Amino acid sequence: MTIRPPDAWTLRRLLCGYSMNGQLTSLPDPWKRMGEHLDGLPKEGRQAAWMAMLAARPEAAELVKALEEIDPNGPAPTTVAAALFATLADVAKIISAQSWLWKGWLALGVLNAVAADPGVGKTRFAMDLARRLWFGLAWPDGQPATQPAGTRTLWVQGDRNFAEMLQAARDFGLPDEAVALGSAPDEPFGSLDLDDPDTLAAIGDRIKAAAAPLAVIDTVGMTTSRNLSRPDEAREFFAPILELCQRTGVALLGQTHLSANKEALGRRIVEKARVVIKMTQPDPEGQPDRRRLWVDKTAVVKPPALGITMGTAGNDYDFDPPKEPDPVPKKRGPSPEKLEECKTWLAAQLTPNPARVSAVRKAAEQAGHAAGTLYAARDALRVSEYELDGRKWWKLPAQPDPAKPS
Repeated sequence: MTIRPPDAWTLRRLLCGYSMNGQLTSLPDPWKRMGEHLDGLPKEGRQAAWMAMLAARPEAAELVKALEEIDPNGPAPTTVAAALFATLADVAKIISAQSWLWKGWLALGVLNAVAADPGVGKTRFAMDLARRLWFGLAWPDGQPATQPAGTRTLWVQGDRNFAEMLQAARDFGLPDEAVALGSAPDEPFGSLDLDDPDTLAAIGDRIKAAAAPLAVIDTVGMTTSRNLSRPDEAREFFAPILELCQRTGVALLGQTHLSANKEALGRRIVEKARVVIKMTQPDPEGQPDRRRLWVDKTAVVKPPALGITMGTAGNDYDFDPPKEPDPVPKKRGPSPEKLEECKTWLAAQLTPNPARVSAVRKAAEQAGHAAGTLYAARDALRVSEYELDGRKWWKLPAQPDPAKPS
């Protein structure tokens, strides 16, 4: 039985002749029985009694060592029930800080995401990262290479567009061995169902076998039959993927699309990803080869946005990204359908004679036409407003100038 430091301190003080002040009550058995026996003896007889008790203990050597390491003149050692809970110190033993493949952009051991519209260049961007890993080149923002030349990238081609991936690799001058697939050699187009635990396990083994620090899923939504907009299904899909990242230490780059308002499709991937990168093509007509690249979500300080010039043999990057166009202000007012409906209604109200404004407004409300739509229809019909006997009236342009309506 192992003795705790506070218990060893109590026994050591007894052997040194100290009197106890309630400490014996906190001792567990068998140390409590031993302590009570020692406490009942005169100081000069305690050492001999202790040696006799040690002779009957199988852990005698451990007890002697534990007491020798205790300072009987110092304060009682404290102990924490460490087995009951972990602390940040335990986490720090495993992860001293977030590790980065590309600092600020691609974190190791976690899920990262890149979101862009279809056709903007997610695949060629990821392949350019593979090119930089293989040839030992600096990262796009000029940070020095963090991996030696000859480092592979693992690729899961979820959208089945192997031809585009192959063409990008050929254009960038990558040899065939630079990109490892998440599939077996006898079935290179397989291993694309990430709902399957065996597939994920095999991909994890291939990440380790290829010594790949970067793995690309192109695209995430094409590797699952689950509805990732539903929290429960997203949890079932991402949990084993996040575990795969932790187990292999890989920087997993999941690709997804942007919505109309430039948000990553499927907010669940944004929740699960440590870093979310976005890429847009702000000026497809004037600058068809230019892209804007930035970190949209991260737990650390966001790095400066980058400009990309997409090239056939690789991409060039700079710190002067193209600017997004100013948002087009939304045109206020009723929809064209509602306006036309109200115009027809108002024209009928003012035919054949003008009508009092108060009566028209009351009738419009009863007919379901909002006040803004009514006045927009008035302006579109070029209705004139005039006063007669202290009341306001409306008339159509074709109607004669009023004397007094009949």
